[in-house]
Amino acid sequence: DQLENARRARIAGDYRTAELLCREILDRNPIHPEASGFLGQCLAEHGEVKAAEKFIDIALGLAPDSADVRLNAAVLRERQGDLAGAIKEAVRAAEIDSTRFEIVATLGNLMGKAGAFDKAAKALAKACRINPRHPGAALLLAGACMEIGDWRAAKKALDLVDAASPGLPQSLKLRTHLARAEHDAAAIVENSTRWMEADPKEEEARVALAYGLAQQGY
Repeated sequence: DQLENARRARIAGDYRTAELLCREILDRNPIHPEASGFLGQCLAEHGEVKAAEKFIDIALGLAPDSADVRLNAAVLRERQGDLAGAIKEAVRAAEIDSTRFEIVATLGNLMGKAGAFDKAAKALAKACRINPRHPGAALLLAGACMEIGDWRAAKKALDLVDAASPGLPQSLKLRTHLARAEHDAAAIVENSTRWMEADPKEEEARVALAYGLAQQGY
């Protein structure tokens, strides 16, 4: 339907089309909490935070128990600089519907930003079970697992990244850091070499390669 088309436009980065589609829905039906909330989210993500507040407030008033609306509110709160408020809204959305990828992935991302890496890893692991083909969520999961020292889970998350999108510099960077944490000089050299090939301007990759070669006696 039209709201789904708006969501697809947002995912494609076409916020203008997403906004227009939502406004068309609201022109026909002003009492449409999902369209109002999603319009607010799009505006917030596009930097129009003040304008977004109006639509999110309307949506919350119309449908306070909507997982979609609570997710929209979480995005707005983060854009307002209220990380605690964003987490509160994301938790509420997950309580209402814990089966939606975007909801649990957003919760995990916010928990990671707050430094709650155990909770971030738990939420992101669930998100990756729902959608194992999303490299962004898997990268976030790998990072959270590394923060809590769970190297095995981090490697599994990076395997998901590579299956969905092979050769990403971010994945190779994390594999290099994992190899260094495990004092595996050969793996450091292998992954930092691939990282440097994927991103030749990245000086950190060059330094990591030098370190790995030094550990091997070269």
